[in-house]
Amino acid sequence: EREGWRRIGADNPYMTHIQSFAQATEGGPVFAASRRSGLFTIEGGSFRRYGTNEGLPSEAINALYLGSAGDLWIATERGLARWRGGVIGAVKPVNDLDVEGLGQMLEDNQGRLWMATPNGVVVAELSDLNAACDGGTNKVPHRHFTRADGLPQNDFHRSAVKMKDGTLWFGTIRGIAAIEPVRFRSSSRKTGVRIEEVAYSTGPGAQVRRILQVA
Repeated sequence: EREGWRRIGADNPYMTHIQSFAQATEGGPVFAASRRSGLFTIEGGSFRRYGTNEGLPSEAINALYLGSAGDLWIATERGLARWRGGVIGAVKPVNDLDVEGLGQMLEDNQGRLWMATPNGVVVAELSDLNAACDGGTNKVPHRHFTRADGLPQNDFHRSAVKMKDGTLWFGTIRGIAAIEPVRFRSSSRKTGVRIEEVAYSTGPGAQVRRILQVA
């Protein structure tokens, strides 16, 4: 220790190329992501490493994001994973969510996760992502935005921020892409239709007869 600096993990051969940090609670474990060696939890003087043997899709991690529910979302070169209570769950190929090279992530106020990738931005409901990480085999409904949808560039950099008004900003190599999630409506989900009345008529001028009417 010199001039107040401490070296953490200097003797750990795996703790190199640290890319991102997160901490859920004050005094709780610190998460450190490596571009080469997976995820570390640091608590007190102890370390624990999570790699592909523990469920990560890849040990090359680009970013971490701590969600409002306390889950840690992990962006790896081969897709998305979640740390919850010491257990890693991952979105698998069967879930049909192609986010290889995944970068920064942001949660909006509507319960969705927005994910920056080398080929645009992908958004999905957190409930669907959690179901996939819990072992579900259903496809994850999602929307994929590219230049065709108005983005300045498909290849996103590793910068993103959620503004106080809920707007999401993503940095690209050709400027900034911003979206107001409150104005976005996913088209990947089917919208339910509520039938309030069923009626029929035998012809022009005939009496309309109601079969069903919901109050």
